[in-house]
Amino acid sequence: MRLDRIAQFSLALLGVLLAGVATSTAHHNTEEMIRQFTEQIEEKGDQAAPELYYRRATEYRVLREFGKAKVDLEKAIELAPEFVAAHEDLGRILQLRGMHAEALASLGRAIDAATTERELAASLSVRAEILAAAGKTAEALRDCEKAIETYRRGAVDWFLLRSDLQQTLGLDEERLDGLKAGHARTKSVVLYNAWVEALVETGDFEQAAPIIEEKVAAARLKSSWLIRRAKLRQATGETAAAKRDLLQAIEELNARINPENPDITVLVDRGVAFTMLDDRSAAKRDLALARKAGADRWATARLERALGLELQRN
Repeated sequence: MRLDRIAQFSLALLGVLLAGVATSTAHHNTEEMIRQFTEQIEEKGDQAAPELYYRRATEYRVLREFGKAKVDLEKAIELAPEFVAAHEDLGRILQLRGMHAEALASLGRAIDAATTERELAASLSVRAEILAAAGKTAEALRDCEKAIETYRRGAVDWFLLRSDLQQTLGLDEERLDGLKAGHARTKSVVLYNAWVEALVETGDFEQAAPIIEEKVAAARLKSSWLIRRAKLRQATGETAAAKRDLLQAIEELNARINPENPDITVLVDRGVAFTMLDDRSAAKRDLALARKAGADRWATARLERALGLELQRN
């Protein structure tokens, strides 16, 4: 019965997606998507699929209208009690509101409802986020490890989360080994770059330096590697050279930012560079712009950590 219900949910979601194709534009417009989903919900009335409420909640989360997202997620769950993703997202919102026990209970229901390894691993990773936000780092790491073990084709975010947790716990060797293994499994450039940054942060300058120099020389867009080299130079006392790298990186990033539709990664990189120059006001402006642009729960983590802020998961 559970598998039949899940199959029905998938077909309904496909219908929602196809219904929006005719009216959606190439540029994602959050308010327009909310309007479309609202029209479909009102048109279908009591027959509205739970996925409609879930998709509208997702758009509300982009706008950081968490109260409205919570209402829609609760409605989706009322209609489909085994809707795993809705339980996960509700847990995230409850955590943002400081409702730790309720958030964990929502993830417990997601884990119980999971029917595939992918669903189970995803729910474990979200529970790890919530445990981490509640200061239960060791428990969070156990859930994250289990998620990675459960589903071999795991998301890059899970490896980044594990790295964050290991960094918090001072597990430097495990962090380096985990990022390296994650890159070997996923071939993700993001994880390779995170491994190089971890080399710098854990003091392995001898291994990091030649990699960074090679990337600075070869890369067409150099800003990210200039920032990494500046971090290494700051750590080794080359403050003047580090400042030059940061100013060059910011100059490149300024040229790449589209004021109408800014790239979140570019904003975060520039914000990190500003923190390294002790310009916290500029860094906080970039953080605010990234959040306004709809940054997901991990996109701003590096910048928030650089600013010494508690990570905002959304």
